[in-house]
Amino acid sequence: MKTRSPLQSVSLRLLAMLVTCLAVLALAPAAVLAAPNTSPPSSTVKLVFIHHSTGEAWLRDGYGGLAASLGTNHYFVSDTNYGWGPGGIGSSTDIGDWWTWFRGPSAGTYTSALYANTSINSPYARALANPGGDNTVIMFKSCFPNSAVGGSASDVIPPIGSNPLAGNGMSSLTVGNAKGVYLDLLEYFKTQPDKLFVLVVSPPLKSDATNATQAANARTLANWLVDPNGLLNGYTAGNVFVFDYYTVLTGGHHRIVGGTVEHTAGPSNYSAYPSGDSHPSAAGDQIATSEFVPMLNAAYNAWKDGDTTVTPRPLLPRKAYLSRPTSGKTRVSRKNTYRWHGTLSPKQIGASSVRLEIQQLVRGRWRTYATVNARIGSGASYWSKQLRITRIGTFRIRARHADSDHMPSASAYTKFTVK
Repeated sequence: MKTRSPLQSVSLRLLAMLVTCLAVLALAPAAVLAAPNTSPPSSTVKLVFIHHSTGEAWLRDGYGGLAASLGTNHYFVSDTNYGWGPGGIGSSTDIGDWWTWFRGPSAGTYTSALYANTSINSPYARALANPGGDNTVIMFKSCFPNSAVGGSASDVIPPIGSNPLAGNGMSSLTVGNAKGVYLDLLEYFKTQPDKLFVLVVSPPLKSDATNATQAANARTLANWLVDPNGLLNGYTAGNVFVFDYYTVLTGGHHRIVGGTVEHTAGPSNYSAYPSGDSHPSAAGDQIATSEFVPMLNAAYNAWKDGDTTVTPRPLLPRKAYLSRPTSGKTRVSRKNTYRWHGTLSPKQIGASSVRLEIQQLVRGRWRTYATVNARIGSGASYWSKQLRITRIGTFRIRARHADSDHMPSASAYTKFTVK
């Protein structure tokens, strides 16, 4: 089903998610992103991809071409593969194994090695110089056997302590158990705000490699991972992005078209690009590359919070990204937490923080609702503040230098309504 932002008439900007954004995304879920910034990062970003054979083909020069495309978009690409890492953890990439990587008793050992990894374990060339430091973008993907999903769409999600899938590869792979594992990963991801985690949905199986119920369950799981009311519902760290590789390879799309994110299901729940078995064909992987890289750029730009307009940015689940709401009224929801941010004036440069004054219109008069301090962003060029307004009504907000109550505001009031 095709989904687009409900505020198409407003100039929308994607920010993270996730970070999601996100998201958060993450780049946030596809149904709510709009007018995302798909420009490559301005400097080289280190990315590592955890995968097996499907990921190897996707990265491969002359096949999926993902590594080359990422390189031209300023990502220094490294990867893992079979046998990589402490204890050969690279051989374990089924859905249950992600719990082992990120949440299990040896997770610290695995993630430390992963973040420091600069090795190439697939057939691709890497032209960029290593910028130093740890990997910033962490991609991970299970292979197509993980699209033989048992259970049903109505599965109850078990507590992680009693989830038989956690740490056990594909054993007891059901819709509910898979959801439980992915949800528990968020507990780790939110402790790593300096990382952008990219969850790539498992690719589909051929029609003769799974039954209709399992294939339908795979679709259910893929939709839940991307749906704003699914995996990332209520996740406020904004540093998770989900890319629907599954849907792209069933003949659908997860892409940016005309400044809007389009998430369109394929004609079936099976692979539309098989290569003799369930491994995607070169054509399928090339389509996935063309759709994924702009989405990743948008996710990265959102997560880095690069926008400099005075903007309310909802944290996940995101509803809209509202650009320069300085004239007229802009609607936001009291049910969501938003991140406000804006540029600093010359008089505010060097401040330790910026004071935000939020006022509510009450019986024709502006009354102070809250006064809070906002942090100064990286590069000391913008401020941001996470804020939830629990009342309904008309509000306005402005920024003042937090080190001096007498310093005039550099930002015009921004008016908005809370519904």
